[in-house]
Amino acid sequence: MDLPVWFGNVSSVARHLHSIEWDQTPVGPIAQWDACLQASVASCLCCAFPSCVLWGPDLTVIPNQALCDRLDIETAVTSGQSSSRFSGGAWDAVRPAAEQALKQRSLVRSPDILFPVPDDGTGSETYFALSCSPVYNSDGQVAGVFCIFNETTEIVLARQHVAREQMAVQTARRLDEGRLQTIIDQLPAGVGLTDASGQSTLSNALMRRYIPTALPSTLPERAALWQGWDAHGALIPPHDWPGARALRGETVLPGQEMLYTGVTGHRVWMRVSVAPLRDEAGKVIGTCSIVQDISDLKDAEQALKEADHRKNEFLAVLAHELRNPLAPIRNGLNILEHTVDVETRARVHRMFNRQMSHIVRLVDDLLEVSRITSGKIELRKENLNLSAILSTAVETSRPVIDTGQHRLTISFSAEPLTVFGDPVRLTQIFANLLNNAAKYTNAGGHIELTAMRDDKDAVVTVRDNGIGITAGMLPRIFDMFSQEENFRQRAQGGLGIGLTLVRSLVHLHGGTVLAHSDGLGRGSEFAVRLPLTDAPTDTQMFDPDNDPFSRKSLAGKRLLIVDDNVDAADSLAILLDMLGAETRTAHGGLAALDALKTMPADAVLMDVGMPDMDGYELARRIRANEAFGAATLIAITGWGQEEDQRKSRDAGIDRHLVKPVNIDLLLKALTANGN
Repeated sequence: MDLPVWFGNVSSVARHLHSIEWDQTPVGPIAQWDACLQASVASCLCCAFPSCVLWGPDLTVIPNQALCDRLDIETAVTSGQSSSRFSGGAWDAVRPAAEQALKQRSLVRSPDILFPVPDDGTGSETYFALSCSPVYNSDGQVAGVFCIFNETTEIVLARQHVAREQMAVQTARRLDEGRLQTIIDQLPAGVGLTDASGQSTLSNALMRRYIPTALPSTLPERAALWQGWDAHGALIPPHDWPGARALRGETVLPGQEMLYTGVTGHRVWMRVSVAPLRDEAGKVIGTCSIVQDISDLKDAEQALKEADHRKNEFLAVLAHELRNPLAPIRNGLNILEHTVDVETRARVHRMFNRQMSHIVRLVDDLLEVSRITSGKIELRKENLNLSAILSTAVETSRPVIDTGQHRLTISFSAEPLTVFGDPVRLTQIFANLLNNAAKYTNAGGHIELTAMRDDKDAVVTVRDNGIGITAGMLPRIFDMFSQEENFRQRAQGGLGIGLTLVRSLVHLHGGTVLAHSDGLGRGSEFAVRLPLTDAPTDTQMFDPDNDPFSRKSLAGKRLLIVDDNVDAADSLAILLDMLGAETRTAHGGLAALDALKTMPADAVLMDVGMPDMDGYELARRIRANEAFGAATLIAITGWGQEEDQRKSRDAGIDRHLVKPVNIDLLLKALTANGN
């Protein structure tokens, strides 16, 4: 089986991860992994540093190739196992930082941790600087930890070695400089010695590579040549440099992270550890500095932040798409509350169906994480009457237009304009353009929506007399988060992602979109060009003879509806009553068992997640009591993963339907005699 695209490489660990039966672990099948887990695992597998993802309540370990190679981890034992089986004793080293990152929900760094690794015969120790970052799931909850291991064995051993040699350094004046130079040249980190003024007296090759000319000094003529910033971006004054602190008698350990610029202008991230050198009387006579280049570690941390930013971008896009259909649904509820007109209520009902289909489609997109992380959106195309699509878009945008008290002028071509496209996505395109026109036009403005044929294309234009677009902004108008400052200050400024969606969706339909404005205060115009098709539209006509409500298709059925959400239970009961059923509701598992004792039911429709007794336990108790008969058991729940469906089957539930339930599927379940 091919590896998922988002795995990013074909290392042996990646292949092993793909071979694991993840559905037997708390993480669940790969195909159903959370989008954020996928992004984190992809970053982990592609990371050059030893790293791993700890995910879920058991902190299941998902390592990359570099970590397995360096710590000699048996992937067959470690991958997919809980963190307690991380690798002989290694979890004890990782645990404090990982648990702290989960608790504080922030990056936790633990420098120079001693790790148990297989002895190579030299008796040497292995140290790592560990960075643990919390990983959020798509619900915004911390669900795991991303761990990056940066080996610091060399610098730690160098520090230890220098400490052991400190007594020898105190007598360095009596040693031959060539012999001392030979010693420090063997050390695996940048090492430099200074005198009491901070003037460099000796440095090894690595230090000279990091700092090509001379070490920072307290001498005014040289101190001014150096600039450095701490890990928070604050400029470090000369007297707070690690070397200057050591000259005052401080020991800077385990090291200060800093970004500095030397006399040649180069910028390097360093971890600088410095200790004062003292004579027999305890007077500071110089310093010993150990410098480690941590630029690669900082790059890895930045890559992790960028991955988190991309996740937040996706969540912002999702939120933006979900809000659009909610506006007409809210309006429809208000309409139903204040009218009894049959035709009006029928129109609202049709609108509800369209907008609910829209929402369900968007939620489906969220669940198809492999498609989303690869940047692909599946289009469900059909032949469409463009005028109908535009009418639906107007319906979606009408609340925003009415709020701005705008006048909307609509002009459609007299001839039918048929396009081959996805109705939900095309509605998104034009609703976004209409929303933008309404938001960026002052109250009482004028918006024009036109659709006409241009040779073999349909051209839809949205024009307004609003605030317009500057010449500098036009080339960037479709970029993600592109908004000028005066746009952002408007109450309806939005997130700056709507036009990015428009361009992407238009391109997926083989079309183009262009923006035009004569400048600020001169209005804007957006023109969408889509290819026309000669095929007839795919229209489904309503058949009154096949209407389940007219036929009372559930007449004679006794149904018990169990849901702790009172509105959900009562609304479903009303719907099934209209279909001819005799319904009764219960708002918990125990109440359902009591109800069955007084009124047998042909079918029990139950939620799964209820506080007093979940649906699985309720099903098991019903199946265990012969007095309740062979009622059909149907789960209606928001939990729809394969594992959830398996639990339903094991509990004796006949059908597992996902909210919001499709009425046709429910009718089939209720009329299939439990099959």
